[in-house]
Amino acid sequence: MKKPTAYCVCLLVIGYCAGCKPEPQTLQSLFPPDIVKSESFIIKNDVDTILRTNSGVILQISKGTFPKTNAVGTVKITVKEALSKGDMVLAGLNTIARDGATLESGGMVYWEISPEQPTLLHPVTFRLPTKSFLEGAQLFSLNPENIRAGWDLLHDLENTPQTKKITDGRQLYMTNCAACHSTDLKATQTGPALGNIHLFRSEDWLNRYTNSSQQMIAEGDTIALCLWEQWKPVIMPYFHLTDDQIRSIYAFIKNESIIQQIDSNEVKYITTCSLPANASFSSAVVSSPIALVDSAFIDLFYTFSTEKWGWLNVDRYLKWKSENTPSIDEVGKIRVRVKNMQELQFFQVFMVYKKKDIVLDLVFRDDTFGMYWDNKELDVPKGEATLVVLGRAQNDNGYRLGYLDIYVGEQTLYELSPQAASLEETKKILTGLGR
Repeated sequence: MKKPTAYCVCLLVIGYCAGCKPEPQTLQSLFPPDIVKSESFIIKNDVDTILRTNSGVILQISKGTFPKTNAVGTVKITVKEALSKGDMVLAGLNTIARDGATLESGGMVYWEISPEQPTLLHPVTFRLPTKSFLEGAQLFSLNPENIRAGWDLLHDLENTPQTKKITDGRQLYMTNCAACHSTDLKATQTGPALGNIHLFRSEDWLNRYTNSSQQMIAEGDTIALCLWEQWKPVIMPYFHLTDDQIRSIYAFIKNESIIQQIDSNEVKYITTCSLPANASFSSAVVSSPIALVDSAFIDLFYTFSTEKWGWLNVDRYLKWKSENTPSIDEVGKIRVRVKNMQELQFFQVFMVYKKKDIVLDLVFRDDTFGMYWDNKELDVPKGEATLVVLGRAQNDNGYRLGYLDIYVGEQTLYELSPQAASLEETKKILTGLGR
């Protein structure tokens, strides 16, 4: 039987408190405090300032934003980032809303100000770099007194020209293309699948072919001729789209291909073919076979303005096939039992999805780790998974680590035996989570 659409997952088990009632812990006792690197900036309060971190996060600060400064009129800004799922785990963070709903993250950033401020006089604008754009993403914040209580929704993000291009492209694709091309970008329908087409066709070629395919065939464009030989007598209609609208469609296709993590060889593209001997065309205009063209993309950022500091998170609520409620074939239960748990100290459990930017914080209960929120056991999405077990030994305080590949939904209970590992090995594994 064909498995349902799956997300790859990593389960990470961190610690156990031996000899006491298990309670949620932070990772501060497990990892060194500087495990997630920070950057600090000294800025003047009487001038407009733009800061850029090594990871490309941009802060735009208006003059006079801070009511309190030190004696020389400056403040210190400290920034940490958790832009990858591995960094989220290292920071002890998750993607769970305060009500227990699952979120998908586009990236997290932490910032603090010294001296401490009662409030800000102007909002600070953040721009978080991203390779893809999650439509419907919003800004969330975290209670600094309890970072495991879930994320609080603040407000929508700013709609930039880059993100508008993608959202407009989705609408244009659904209106003009979805009748013949699949919406998952991988399946063949009346027309070919279009996932990753930006890797195999140049932008100029795509713009011209989308509006003038028959003209390119008549002119003898070899790729157009090859496509015609495979798909005739179906003729792609003339859409009367502007060049900007066509670019928006392919911006959406590229963004969706990245979000779905479609491999470059998952969709096959014609680059050459053997044309029949009687093929004729009016001129010898030839397209060079194209494979893996330059995939440079517009600079893409999540943009928001806020007067809050601490941990901020760009997230959207997880979308199911029916938008709000998952079907029975989309979810299951998960429980993890860690062998020799009495030999460990501290605990924390995460479930990290590979094809979704989701980090779920699991809870210890009745001798196993599972997905609980407000004393209720919740369903988790089905999919391929790797169980990663991590703890700290009582006898030598060393790290303990173990792995197991699973498919969530095939069974409910899994067992793992952690083995000794160095901090460097542990960090390497966590950094690669979900990739």
